[in-house]
Amino acid sequence: TTGPDTLWVSGPSHVRPPSTTAFIMANIRLELLNKDTLALSFPYDRSHVAAVKRLASRRWNPRHSRWEVHLTHLAEVMRLFNLSASDLPDGLQSCLEACPAPRTAQVELGVLRGRLTGSDLPVAEIDEATSYFVPGYRYSQRHRSGQWDGRKHLFSRRTLTFPAGLWPRIEKILKNSGIMVTVAGTDRAVRRRSAAAATATTQASATSLRDYQRKALMQAMHARRGVIQIPTGGGKTLLAAHLIHAIGAECFFFVHTRDLLHQTVAVFERELGTEIGVVGDGRAQLRPVTVATIQTAVRAIEGTPARRTTRGRSAADDDEGPDEAAVELDEATRLEIVEAIQRAGLVIFDECHHVPADSFYQVAMKTRSAGWRFGLSATPWRDDEQDLLLEAAIGPAVSRTNFSDLIEA
Repeated sequence: TTGPDTLWVSGPSHVRPPSTTAFIMANIRLELLNKDTLALSFPYDRSHVAAVKRLASRRWNPRHSRWEVHLTHLAEVMRLFNLSASDLPDGLQSCLEACPAPRTAQVELGVLRGRLTGSDLPVAEIDEATSYFVPGYRYSQRHRSGQWDGRKHLFSRRTLTFPAGLWPRIEKILKNSGIMVTVAGTDRAVRRRSAAAATATTQASATSLRDYQRKALMQAMHARRGVIQIPTGGGKTLLAAHLIHAIGAECFFFVHTRDLLHQTVAVFERELGTEIGVVGDGRAQLRPVTVATIQTAVRAIEGTPARRTTRGRSAADDDEGPDEAAVELDEATRLEIVEAIQRAGLVIFDECHHVPADSFYQVAMKTRSAGWRFGLSATPWRDDEQDLLLEAAIGPAVSRTNFSDLIEA
């Protein structure tokens, strides 16, 4: 013992207790840094590092080459290294006795939504981090009369439910509060089913990726959902083709203009070597890989007809421009489109920061089987302060490439 609050355990490198598979490493050090932080140092061992990483509140301190964990994890650390209370010096023994039971939370995480359970959760902090002021809220009579705080709340305080894309920021809040989190859910199961049932028969892309695109692809595949930021002209559509081929699931790729619709179809057919489905600009042709305008998808989901111009031509939303070839969606075709959107295992939203937020969110929250979901964007923010809707439906930014990166390359 080097001090009242420090414990050194020295011995053979592998001392295996008779009734457990755990073992004590030489030179394990426990140190109380302050009233609620415990420092843990030990020679590298993969299983021990993995166990420490599973603790809800922990961080690696590279300067001192040690793990720092919340004091509520003291009992777990003792179990990990097979230490008993009698092994601890007086300072840590008193901490063990006075240490409250660790706070725990459970989350059921699905493709679209998650649900928290637990007691004494930082609900107010989570609500603050998952809500935003609605543009123009100051002019609302409900806000002026004090009936509304002017914010759109994506986390429900009553049911503790939230859009699944917000889980990373909620998880961070829970861990920073010293809460042990257990995650269960259907997200991975849905992703496995969508991959197993994949019908997309695409060839490897004819054009190879550049280094920054390859890095973005790897980051996206690891994250499984989120926004991929690459500047205009950086090859987002080519990257999407590689994603589609790598994942292999039935895919919907959403765009917000007719020009992008036809440009994307041409690139995908060239790169993937297969016929691409088209939903928009008067066409409703579904294939394992389908490119659709967000406006036509909204019409299909809502069951609303195309708007008519004064000359009797159909028109999509302003972003899509006049759609002279548009046709009414009959009920059978409309239902077929909706079912295909709900069945797709992979969805990608092009230029997601320029898609009307409500339209984007409405469509994204219908993609109930899309365990893989991404947004492509050249700009990291919206003009209407509704970035949180994108994160809620897709996830946070998982890859960022800026103009400086491209200039340097």
